Amino acid sequence: MLVSAKRMAVLREHIRAESEHDMDALLGGMTPDCFNDVVGVPKPFVGPEQTAERYRKHWEGFPDFTVQVRRVLCADASWVATENEWRGTHLGTFLGWPPTGKPVKVRAVVVWHFKGDDLWGETIFFDNASILKQIGAEIDIPPPSGLPVFWTCRKDHLAQLHFDIRQYNCIDWMDEPDLAKRLQRRIEAVIGRGPVKQTDAG
Repeated sequence: MLVSAKRMAVLREHIRAESEHDMDALLGGMTPDCFNDVVGVPKPFVGPEQTAERYRKHWEGFPDFTVQVRRVLCADASWVATENEWRGTHLGTFLGWPPTGKPVKVRAVVVWHFKGDDLWGETIFFDNASILKQIGAEIDIPPPSGLPVFWTCRKDHLAQLHFDIRQYNCIDWMDEPDLAKRLQRRIEAVIGRGPVKQTDAG
């Protein structure tokens, strides 16, 4: 489905206002019941006040924040999906992480929701781990209940490990029998063999 010239003009103005941190123009171009739904955040930001807070926090974290639409992916009667790219320098607290001064470039998919030709809201998908990697954040994943955790990864998938678990010693395996053998050896080395049940014949 082709995107109407009116909707494209609305999107261009929204992107301009977001990149120039023009809150009045940003909210003025959205419906009174606007929303901003960032996937991975517990609740969407609903209404002008919460939506403004979402943009404000992003701008505080990245004072030189800019965004551009790389391409339109698809569209329907009530929405348009685009691939976006935003950039900024981490000069303020963002998602609880203190400023590092590091540059960040993030690609995202945004679903723009419309009521007629008026922009209602956004649903935003992006890889939060890529932001944390670029700012140099380290994530400590504690073992549950003090029990040891055994990380495993198939050998042909090792290159795809995320940075936040790459630091752990993974058991690399070829196939399921190989995994069972290696996992058994690791468990016995760390925890021990445990009680062995005797059979009637034994």
